[in-house]
Amino acid sequence: MAIDISQFLKSPEIAAAKVEPRGTMWRATSRQSVSPLAMMIAPLVARVMMGPKPELGGAQTPTFNVGILAITEDELVLVGLTAGLTLKPSGVLGRVPLSDVQACELKRARLSSPLTVTFRDGGQWLLEVARLDLARGKKLAAAFSARSQTGQRVPPAR
Repeated sequence: MAIDISQFLKSPEIAAAKVEPRGTMWRATSRQSVSPLAMMIAPLVARVMMGPKPELGGAQTPTFNVGILAITEDELVLVGLTAGLTLKPSGVLGRVPLSDVQACELKRARLSSPLTVTFRDGGQWLLEVARLDLARGKKLAAAFSARSQTGQRVPPAR
C-alpha cells in the first residue's frame, strides 16, 4: 500500500485495506446528476448494479470519508485519510484491542464489498472495500480469522 500509516500504529502492520463507510459507493452511483434523465434513473441503476440500499442503523462506525483499516499484533486500527491531490493520513479514528473484536467479515459484492467488524460488546463498524482494493480486504479478514482461530499472533506480511 502506498500510504504509510506506520506512525499511527504501535506495532508492525499485519494487513491493511482502504475502506469507506458502508453505503458510500451506493450513494455515489445513485446520485449521478449528468442530466435530468440520469437523475431519475440513477437510483434504479444503483439498485441493479449493487442491490438494495445498505441498512446502516445501529452501527458505531466512526465518521469519516476514506480511511485505512489495519490489523497489528494486538489491535485493529482505523486511520482517517484526507483527500487532496493524494490521500494522506490524518489521524486515528478508532483503535480497538483484538481481544475486543469478535468477527471481521468481508462479503463479496460487485463494486464494493461490505466489511463488518463486530465487537464482543455487540457494537459494529459497517465499512466497505472498493473492488480495486478487494485483495487487501481479503488479506485483512484472513489475518483476523487466522489469529482468532489459533489464538496466537500472526506474523506480519512481508
